[in-house]
Amino acid sequence: MVDSIGSSMSYNDLFRVDKKVQSTNEKVENTNNSDNREKIKESVMEAASDTRLSQNLRGRFDRYESQISNYEEQYNKFSTQKDSYDDVAKSLNNISELQKQFNSEDISAEDKSILQGKVDEEISNIKKLYEDTEFDGKKLLRSDRNMDELLNEGFSLENPDNDKLSFVKTELTMRQDDSANRMDKSQNSLDRVNQQYDDALKGAQVVTGTFDPQTAVDNVRFEMLNNIGSKNISDYFTLSASSVFNLLN
Repeated sequence: MVDSIGSSMSYNDLFRVDKKVQSTNEKVENTNNSDNREKIKESVMEAASDTRLSQNLRGRFDRYESQISNYEEQYNKFSTQKDSYDDVAKSLNNISELQKQFNSEDISAEDKSILQGKVDEEISNIKKLYEDTEFDGKKLLRSDRNMDELLNEGFSLENPDNDKLSFVKTELTMRQDDSANRMDKSQNSLDRVNQQYDDALKGAQVVTGTFDPQTAVDNVRFEMLNNIGSKNISDYFTLSASSVFNLLN
């Protein structure tokens, strides 16, 4: 039975089962919810009476949870970074719009002074973003020479350095793109590990007898039918119900 399998099969052998019965379709209970995932883990650990199997399962689950936590932290970090870069970009665009108004033919000297004051406010806002945007106690926004000069010297509507402003915008766009790419990579890694964790839980349910193998097999077949012609069809496995039962009994 399950206990004897846990004693006689290696840890890697045990989890070859979950590779064959894994399924992501809606018929399988959704384990992405952390509360539900915790309940499944508890039921699996209770059923894993074999000490070595229990220790291996707990070690595997702990590693997935640690990876999930790390990727979530990475994603939040780069999301915070990109949000602030986006706010900087908005202020720079506001400066460009204010410059257009300043160059209007029918604007008074008083209005020009007001517009310059608004530009100064935008520069202050950018400086504050660079000073205050932190994650885990570390500043997130990186500046270059042109940005440093803009923040230290300001931007004069009367004598504008448009080349510098253009360089600042170009550099900022690259930093925004870099943050967005890092966010995407973190999210992809998070999705991958979450799926691996869910698959491991399903495999653990099979080897501990807390999951119906026939249901697992039916879901694999259902998933394969829905993915005929997909380039990922090689990721799916055929497995008969009798094979699963033979492994478990």
